[in-house]
Amino acid sequence: MSLVSKLNFGWLYILCGLVLTVAAIILPAHQELQELKSKQEVIADDLEYLEYQVTIYETFLQDIVNREPDFIQRLTEMQFNRAPQGEQVVFDPSAPRTPLEWVAQRAIKSRTIQSDVQQASLLSKFTEDEGRLWVLAVGIIILFVGLTSQASPTDKTIE
Repeated sequence: MSLVSKLNFGWLYILCGLVLTVAAIILPAHQELQELKSKQEVIADDLEYLEYQVTIYETFLQDIVNREPDFIQRLTEMQFNRAPQGEQVVFDPSAPRTPLEWVAQRAIKSRTIQSDVQQASLLSKFTEDEGRLWVLAVGIIILFVGLTSQASPTDKTIE
């Protein structure tokens, strides 16, 4: 008898079925976790940006409340379109015209958003959306085949 005829291939089916079943369960959860982590980073960046804007607006408010002389003079000149004494005026169409535009322009901060595109494996592509259920079903069927397969009765001798 050859070695191949003595082997039980049920274990191979069980192993393959387990791999497919576990992949169908774990890979989508891992992908979702990665998406949520990237969203968390974007939200943290947004929070940092908003905190920066709040500090700019609070500084503006404190300068108004404290009646800082230089600040009040600059606001008055901006509001009434007056140039400071002894200075030449150059017209800039992109310059802010009101104090609120001026503060909003100061509150703008350049941001960079990192976008990492990762190569997805063939198995992870199969486990996306409805394909997940198909991979899970195939894995369970293969497990069933592996568990129900029996060794051939060649080991028994008839007397």
